[in-house]
Amino acid sequence: ALDRYLELVPGSAWGYRERALRRADKGEYELALSDTAVALELEPESPVSLHCHAKILTGLHRRTEAIEMLRRTISLDIDRTDAAVDLMDLAGDREESLDFIRFIENEMRRQVSHGEIVPVFQRLAWSWMEPEELLEKLRGFCQERPDLWQTWSARISHALRMSCPEDALEAATAMTRTFPLLPRAWMDLARVHQATDDGAKEVAATSKAFEISPAWDEAARNHADSLERNGQVKEAEQILRSSVASAPLNPANKGFLADLLRRTGRKEEAVDVLMEALRGSPFYAWGWAQLGIWMRRDGRTDEAVEFLQSISLANEHRAAWWSTAADAWMDLGRPEEAVVAVRKALDASPEDMDLRDKLAWMLCESGQVEEALSLCEPRAGEGKVTRELAGRRAWILMKSGQPVRAIES
Repeated sequence: ALDRYLELVPGSAWGYRERALRRADKGEYELALSDTAVALELEPESPVSLHCHAKILTGLHRRTEAIEMLRRTISLDIDRTDAAVDLMDLAGDREESLDFIRFIENEMRRQVSHGEIVPVFQRLAWSWMEPEELLEKLRGFCQERPDLWQTWSARISHALRMSCPEDALEAATAMTRTFPLLPRAWMDLARVHQATDDGAKEVAATSKAFEISPAWDEAARNHADSLERNGQVKEAEQILRSSVASAPLNPANKGFLADLLRRTGRKEEAVDVLMEALRGSPFYAWGWAQLGIWMRRDGRTDEAVEFLQSISLANEHRAAWWSTAADAWMDLGRPEEAVVAVRKALDASPEDMDLRDKLAWMLCESGQVEEALSLCEPRAGEGKVTRELAGRRAWILMKSGQPVRAIES
């Protein structure tokens, strides 16, 4: 479809980027690189095209060129946070990591940011900068850009991680004053009160967030969580039931309610609620994982198997379903059925490298090492496999007692 699209719209940089990513997924990195090169000719200053080109260069192990492309991407759009993450992933040692961190920081000060980069910077810098130094930088960001809620939130997260509740409370208080109608501000304040074991103030803060945005599922779930943590279980249940009623198609709300019911001893009702969530949202991964744990623990595996079979029957026409089904079978401790399901998924999407990786892992776990290894090799006309599949091959060799071959691969 993309080939035909590019015949009709040869000037579409988007089309070339999309085809490049699909080719990379199949291990066709050289062809993908030719596509991103065309995209760059069409849009030489596009952060999206530069970043896409960098991804392909990374897949080809052309590290120096990839780093240069990522630096150019970030210098054009500091809020392209995934480029910052990719740049840090290519750092070779501590010195280079700190150099990349300083580069990102300088670009944060040079460009006008919408705030997305700040919490990402905080997470990336945590591993390499001294905690006190990073806290000072985050304080500086709050002074320079007090209009960005992300600066305050990142400072709060870091202060709590450092066990500096006073600084976290100062930032959270300032954040709620600056953004009194932002639910996130009150949820961050609640985090601080939770860390200092001030249950009443924690509940008051989550209540404020929920009051401002009662339709926001995260605010409702956080409020329910704080209520339960502070002994108000009935009130927590009421909040979750209200959220389920107002958003009946949201599986996470039902999942939280089921979890609460389970913790309060109502196992049957918990399973019923979770199964209801899975009927409406069969791709709800947490729900399947939790159902597997509960049913195996309660000796009800056969009932769970029957339920999964019924969901599979209703969704067998959906190619994407079989990957989810494979995970669900594994959660139930049924690896043979899981392998059958992931084979069906791969039959529907034979070029999906992630599915090949999943099947290789499952086959290795069930002792079928040779077939697992064959999945990690390039197919005819494929060129190179992805880094993930190459890594999976090394993992399989190591797990099967072949450390020398694993290191060589």
